Amino acid sequence: MLTKACLQALLLGLMVATVDTAQAAAPAATTITCHRMCPKCGQKISEKLQMMPGVAGAQLNVEAKTIVVVAQPQHALSPRTLWEAVENGCEQPVSLHGPAGSFTQKPPF
Repeated sequence: MLTKACLQALLLGLMVATVDTAQAAAPAATTITCHRMCPKCGQKISEKLQMMPGVAGAQLNVEAKTIVVVAQPQHALSPRTLWEAVENGCEQPVSLHGPAGSFTQKPPF
């Protein structure tokens, strides 16, 4: 028979494992907001971002002038690389918010 202390320790261990699993499973998303967003250019940028290593997907919202980029599990995306990919697609980012921080100018890394 389990003692009360053993049962509490077992339950605590299960709770910690559940929290760790939930955090590990959560995809890291970065939102890039642009000054303007041409639908054709935005689609090209979104497609280019989706082909980048470590990117699980990219979702374009022309009305909000945003692209949300989701990293693959266990991958960290460089804010500077994402910012430059948007610039190379002929759009100008005004902000980038993600796991590495929030930026209103080209990130240093």
